[in-house]
Amino acid sequence: MNIQDLGSVGELIGSIGMIVTLTYVAIQVRQNTLTTKMQMIQDAANAQQQMILRIMDDDMAERAVKDHRGEATTEIEDYKSRCWYIANLSGYESYFLQNQQGLFDKELHQAKSNLLMSWFANKDMKDAWEGAAGRGTYHPDFVNYVDQLRAT
Repeated sequence: MNIQDLGSVGELIGSIGMIVTLTYVAIQVRQNTLTTKMQMIQDAANAQQQMILRIMDDDMAERAVKDHRGEATTEIEDYKSRCWYIANLSGYESYFLQNQQGLFDKELHQAKSNLLMSWFANKDMKDAWEGAAGRGTYHPDFVNYVDQLRAT
C-alpha cells in the first residue's frame, strides 16, 4: 500500500467520522428542540395555573360568585376582573404567537382558543378586549385572529 492509498483510507475514515458527528449533532438538536417545546408548554401551564389560583383569592372569588349570581359588583371589583382578563389575554397572545412559529400542536392551540372564546360571554372580558387596554396592546395578527373567532 503506497502513500496515496493510505491518504484515500484516511479521507474515507475522516468522511465517516464527519457523518457520525453530523448525525450526533442532528440528534442533539432534535432533542434540544423537543425539550425547549416541552418547557414552553410547561411554562404556559404554570402561568395558566397561577391565573386560576388567583381567582381563589377572596376578592376574586367573591367577584366571580357575584357575577355568577347576577349580583351587582363594585367598580373596584369590575376593574380587578378586567385586569385579570387582560393578564390572561396577554398569555393567550403568547400562545398564539408561539403557535404561529409551530411551537404548539394544533390540538393545544384549539383547546386554548376554545377556552378564550368561552370567556367572551363575560362582560368584563368584552370590556378588557374592546377597552383602552385591548386591541392596541396586542399584536395585530392576534387581534385579527380573535376578531375572526368572535365573528364565527
